[in-house]
Amino acid sequence: MERKGRLPSLTGAGKPRLDTAATVGLILLALVVIGAVLAPVLTPYEYGTLDTDTRTEPPSWEHPLGTDRFGRDQLTRILYGARVSLLIGMLAVGIAAALGLLTGIAAGYYGGLVDSVLMRLMDSVAAIPYLLIATLIAIFAGFTARGTTIAIGISLVPDFAALARALVLNTLGKGFLEAERAFGIPDSVILFRHVLPNIISQYIAKFTNAFAEAVLAVTTLGYLNYAVQPPYPEWGDLLADGYIYIVSGQWWLTVFPGLAILITVVSVNLLGNGLSRLIDSRAGANGGRS
Repeated sequence: MERKGRLPSLTGAGKPRLDTAATVGLILLALVVIGAVLAPVLTPYEYGTLDTDTRTEPPSWEHPLGTDRFGRDQLTRILYGARVSLLIGMLAVGIAAALGLLTGIAAGYYGGLVDSVLMRLMDSVAAIPYLLIATLIAIFAGFTARGTTIAIGISLVPDFAALARALVLNTLGKGFLEAERAFGIPDSVILFRHVLPNIISQYIAKFTNAFAEAVLAVTTLGYLNYAVQPPYPEWGDLLADGYIYIVSGQWWLTVFPGLAILITVVSVNLLGNGLSRLIDSRAGANGGRS
């Protein structure tokens, strides 16, 4: 006899899921976040405590990742540095995503002059390197975490705006929104009922990928001493401090901060790419239903 029912409707089997690479990325990112959150629990040392008797010691049982030139525990500083890099990256992407969403929706939904003005503005912002934006902000506000967050956030807005605009135009192209407009339904209702639900999933995937870019930007600014001020640690700052000691054999001062950056960026990219594939596969599955 031919089966009429489908188990997937009860068990969820057959539904698109995160692939293996994305799952690995999610696990690695979760470990990094847990390490940052639980930094005071995972290490007995303070990130700013100086100890001249243990300067530039290699990895040991007492200091698993060694110590720096001031005798500060490297594991402690990497864990606390994760807080800076992750928090600034997340806030910067949050700012960019919010501003980009508003700009992209306005440009795509209203079109015409609004579209032209807003997207030309975005093109102008995109032409300015975030390092220049950070420098200009630092001139007026100093080299602070707030200035770094704003600089990176502003530099990422054009990408989000372009994506939101494209997604809105794609939604409008389906035609059903024109009927609602013809019936006089308010724009706010149309935007929240139809436009946002249709674009939010792909926007989340973009958010994830942009987070990796933001973390790299934070570490770049930290390497140039733009991100935060000592003694609070940041991954880029740790790289800058350890760079000059490579030639004298103190490899742990740069290798471990570099690994922290690499693991974080790779894990976020794996997760973001996996989310994109998941969204595409679900869209294809939904599109194939009769």
